[in-house]
Amino acid sequence: MPNKPTKAKSNSSEKPKSLKKKPMDAARATIIASVLGLIGVTVGAVFTYWSVQTQVYAPIEATQTAQSFFFTQTALAPTSNPLEQASPTIEALIENPIMETNTPQPVPKVNTTLPRISDLNLVPTMYIGYLDIKTPEVHSYPAKVSRKQTYLWTYYWCAKFESILDENLTQIQFSFFIDDVQIPESNFLVFKDPSTERWYCQKWVTMLSGWDVPPPKLSVVFDIPVPLSDGVTTFPIGRYEHEILISYID
Repeated sequence: MPNKPTKAKSNSSEKPKSLKKKPMDAARATIIASVLGLIGVTVGAVFTYWSVQTQVYAPIEATQTAQSFFFTQTALAPTSNPLEQASPTIEALIENPIMETNTPQPVPKVNTTLPRISDLNLVPTMYIGYLDIKTPEVHSYPAKVSRKQTYLWTYYWCAKFESILDENLTQIQFSFFIDDVQIPESNFLVFKDPSTERWYCQKWVTMLSGWDVPPPKLSVVFDIPVPLSDGVTTFPIGRYEHEILISYID
């Protein structure tokens, strides 16, 4: 009988054949390298942006806060010289017109009242006896009054002709005073009246009452700016004054 073919036994000690790795395709390697490079660039950009924000914007914010604190401290801090702040206030007070209007005005020691026409015959006239002053000077007159009585205080300027009187009145400035307080002409009744000697006169009349202590001094002052004539006498340039010294009889 023919012999059966026998199977060859495998040698257990024989090492298996190693598998050889196939080399990577070049195109594939390029794609992978590109992807890795893109990831690296992105990560680097994010890191750089974060670093810039931390290093740039944070200091700016801190600087602005410090500047704000500095300006606040500067505004609150007083100046080294406090008088520099007070000076404008002092000047404003000096130049303020309201302070000037608050200055009390002097009050005469006698009340002056504008008389009515009927008062000219009812109220007694204070006798003075004016003289005709022909040169610039001060002439004094005594006058006695009762403190309980109201009097008419009169003055007049006369000229030989009415035309000369009108011309004189345009040239001469008349002023009336009680002590050093000027009495406005609106407190006087002013009118023209011919005298008994046929001269033409203008009269000023006011009423005096409420006499105070000590007795006042009354004054009539007139300034002549150019030489002028009343028709008889020529008056030189200058200031003329009638001074009435009051005394009380009670």
